[in-house]
This record gives sequence, C-alpha cells and structure tokens, in this order.
Amino acid sequence: MRSVRNQNPGKLTFLLLVFLLGSPFATARAWKNDTGQIIDADLVAVRGESAVLSRNGKEFVFPISKLSEEDRKFIKEWQAHPPVIPPRKLTFAGQPLETGGKVNMLEFDYSSSVLKELKTKYRSDETKFRIAIVVPANFDPAKPQHVYIPCSATNNPEEAKAGNVKVIGEYTKACLDNGWICLTTDSDLGITANFIALENAIEKLDNEWPNFRRWGFATGGFSGGGKGCYYVAAQLIRTDHRVIGTFMGACNEDWSAKCRDYLKAPIAGYRTVNTFLSVGKNDTLATPEICAKNEQSLHAGGITSTRLELFDGGHVLHKPHIDVALKWFVEKEAK
Repeated sequence: MRSVRNQNPGKLTFLLLVFLLGSPFATARAWKNDTGQIIDADLVAVRGESAVLSRNGKEFVFPISKLSEEDRKFIKEWQAHPPVIPPRKLTFAGQPLETGGKVNMLEFDYSSSVLKELKTKYRSDETKFRIAIVVPANFDPAKPQHVYIPCSATNNPEEAKAGNVKVIGEYTKACLDNGWICLTTDSDLGITANFIALENAIEKLDNEWPNFRRWGFATGGFSGGGKGCYYVAAQLIRTDHRVIGTFMGACNEDWSAKCRDYLKAPIAGYRTVNTFLSVGKNDTLATPEICAKNEQSLHAGGITSTRLELFDGGHVLHKPHIDVALKWFVEKEAK
C-alpha cells in the first residue's frame, strides 16, 4: 500500500492524475481535492486523518483535509454507517474453501511422472493425494499467514492407513484461536516415510498461494506424531520454507537429526526452529526424564531454542500446551 500522508501538494496532484489514467469503477465515487482534481475511486477505510481510496485494485492513502467539503461530509456519514461487505468466497484450485473451522477435504491427481514412480517404487495403483485445510474466518491468502501441520502416530497399519487427517481436529481450535491455518496431507499408501504426497501437496500450495513459501510454518504431533513431524519439517526446509516451530507432545525420542539427514535438508534452515516439548508429570512412556534428554538431543542437533513444559497427567495430548506453543512460536519469530 502506498501512503501520501507526508507528500507535498505537487506529488498529491501527480498521484491524482495517475488515478485518472485508469478506467473508473462502475460503483466508484467521484472525489475532488482542494486543487479541483477529480478522481473515481472507492472509499475502503478511514485511518486517523486519512482516507484509504481504492482504484484498479490498488489502495492509496489521502489526507482528508486535502479533500473537498462534500467529500469530508461523505466520509463522516460513511463512518457513522459503514457499508456491509458480504463475505468473500474463497476457492483453492477451483474448489470452494470454507472458513471458520470447517475441514475442507481436497483431492488432486498425481502427475504422470509421479504415477510411474508410485508404480515402480511402491507397487501402488493410487492416483490421487489429499489435502485437508482449516482456515480462520478472516483468512486472506494475500496476507502473511502462519500454518500448523499436525502429524499422526503410525504405531500399526490401521493408524497408518487412517492418515494424518484423523488428528487434525485435535489442533484446529488452538489454530483458529491464534489465527493459524491448520492443514494435513495424506495418500492411500499411508506410509509416514512416503514423501510423494507431502512433496506434491507443498508444490500445489506454492502454486495456488504465491505467498505460501514466505509464511511461517510449524509442525508437530502427539507421541509418534511428535517424532514423525520432523519429516514434515525437513521437507519444508528442504524446499525453502521457513519453519518456526515444532511441537513434541509426550514424545519419547528425538528424530530431528534423523529426518534432516534422510531428506538432506540444509542445517541452516533449523536455526529458526523453536521446539516446544509437552510432557505429563506421570507419563510412564515419555517420562519427564526422557523428554529432558530429548531436549539435550535437540540442542546437539542444532535446534537450540527449546521449551520443556510439564502438566499434571500421564501419556496424553495436553491441548492447552498447543495454544501456548503457537503463541510462543510467534513471539520467538518476532525477536
């Protein structure tokens, strides 16, 4: 957005003339400044002593004092009775994308080269991969966002086949409360170490949301999901996405270095990773002592920013810690 708040009258006149070069909006209003120049634009906001006008998809900020008396009166009435703006319909790859908590299940075809790899390497006949997306009510892909990718444990074939989508509901409330997107990727193979679906999903998200690569990412899970989340982190880092956090809920082993080496992710990408370790005081599988050793292992592997928190309970996912972790990731990112 360009601001002319501190511009001199000559520059203001120049910008008004620039406005005149484009074709006016059908619903635009004619505005006149104190030198008699007339423009057609929409009033979209009032910020302090300035009016934000929109023309041809671009926003410009003009001092209200530079506008005509009629325009200033219009602005006062507009502030007293602002227009009701209908909610914008979002889509992803041509498919409707509902906001505010709905799990949007989207399915996409693999490319011909991927199908060949699936056939020869995995002996699989699957043809599609899936992305489940939950976005907050005010989601705008044109603005910077934070994305959390939860991972499921795969302790048996049934869990592996069910995929990551079965755990997305455990994290959506904390994500929505903090303005985060929550998404997972899955394939019919149901194998954590199969990165074809994840790689294709990230590529799809990059193509559909051009700013996606510059957003802040976090991943995590409970128990085995806290181990496997480092495959997702490594894949994101390997494809030049910025990972700001990982959440290890009741996790008894650190896989960060193992996943990094397996996917050959650059170690430099781990400098922005902050790891939150959540453990129950009475957990007998991932004891506080084991989690303390995990923290030391993370430090040895290059993840130096960690936070270990205890709660009253056993081997369970402590949801209040998810909320704390997301807030902490953003705080650390801002420093």
